[in-house]
Amino acid sequence: MASIFKRGAVWWVKYSRNGRTLRPSLKTTNKRIAEREKQALEAELLRPHHRAPEDKDATIADFLARWESWASANLTRKTHETQRGRFDIFLADLKPAPRLLGDIDRQDVVDFIGGLAKSGRSKTTIDNYLRDASAFYGHAFKTFEKYTGLRG
Repeated sequence: MASIFKRGAVWWVKYSRNGRTLRPSLKTTNKRIAEREKQALEAELLRPHHRAPEDKDATIADFLARWESWASANLTRKTHETQRGRFDIFLADLKPAPRLLGDIDRQDVVDFIGGLAKSGRSKTTIDNYLRDASAFYGHAFKTFEKYTGLRG
């Protein structure tokens, strides 16, 4: 179900959840601790996870409010404005406009990137959009992980 492996001196674990293979660091150099962490993870993977009903599907507006609070404290003004602007452009491109974060799927991103390429945007610009979208979704995952029971 899960396996541990070593990168350098640090132990890592590999497991699958919801069709995705995850490989987080266990942040330990001790194999016994790594084995215990793996066993705890396997036990957690066997338990059903339930989301809190009120947060089952996070709205984009709720996420953006939380992100704005975090971004103003952790990002430079320029980075904050750039990332928010790119995400707003991405959201404006989606038809119909999504209300929930879960309404946005991989095909939406593929279509958006294809549109950027057709409009003549450079590969670097497209990569920047992808980087910022990845940052947004990484933050969304961390923000709402307590409702999903997942660990990154």
